[in-house]
Amino acid sequence: MKNKKVLFSTLVGAVIIAVVLKYGPVKAIVYGQGWPRILIGVVLFLVILSFSLQELQKSLRFHKEFAAYVATYDLTPEKLGRLTSFHKYDFSYDGKVLRFENGTTENRERLLADLQRQFGPIDKQQ
Repeated sequence: MKNKKVLFSTLVGAVIIAVVLKYGPVKAIVYGQGWPRILIGVVLFLVILSFSLQELQKSLRFHKEFAAYVATYDLTPEKLGRLTSFHKYDFSYDGKVLRFENGTTENRERLLADLQRQFGPIDKQQ
């Protein structure tokens, strides 16, 4: 279901870009001077900033939840290798903090799902 949403939004974005490039005054906006060019730059900056902040929030939430599981259940790379669908070499220590090295979005979600299935939600147990 998630992949269908991504595919659909990509197709919609591609159609919008194609229409704007075909029928819009692209040369006048891109090579022109004044407020349209500045406005487009500000909008693009805000869009990129919002996506970056959204990914940063997801990453921080994952690290917080993962650290809570590690602290609550005294998890080590060996234990995580046995309890989850990942190998013990996917986890390493950065000083005293245990890190998940295979940290794509899908793998992070899968790791948290494995931990929730094994131990239950962390919020209810704290």
